[in-house]
This record gives sequence, C-alpha cells and structure tokens, in this order.
Amino acid sequence: MRVEVVRSPRRRKTVQAREVNGVLRVSIPATMTKADEERWVQEMVRRMARRAATEAVDLGRRAEELA
Repeated sequence: MRVEVVRSPRRRKTVQAREVNGVLRVSIPATMTKADEERWVQEMVRRMARRAATEAVDLGRRAEELA
C-alpha cells in the first residue's frame, strides 16, 4: 500500500488516515515533529492492515452464512 503524508496547516491535534484509491493518506498536524510523524504513519499503516484483515474475515463468514 502506498502512503502519502499530508501536513495539515490547521492547528488540529489529531492524526487522521483515510484510504483513497489504494493510497493511504495520513494527515499530520503541522506542529508535529518528524520523529512523531514517522511513528504515527507506521501506526496508521498497522491499523489499516488490521482493519482490512478483519473485514476480509467478516465477509468470509457472511458468505458462509448465505451459502
């Protein structure tokens, strides 16, 4: 998965991630340090991977139920 980091010019304090067309866009507050930015990007990639795995399992169970 490709990752794109966007620095938010607003004073937002939260890190946000959204997948758009196979690209994970991570929005980082402009005041965050480079070390924190790298840590948060790694965390968001882990979260998205875990979410994708969970959704795949849920879809598999649903398909078995319908069969």
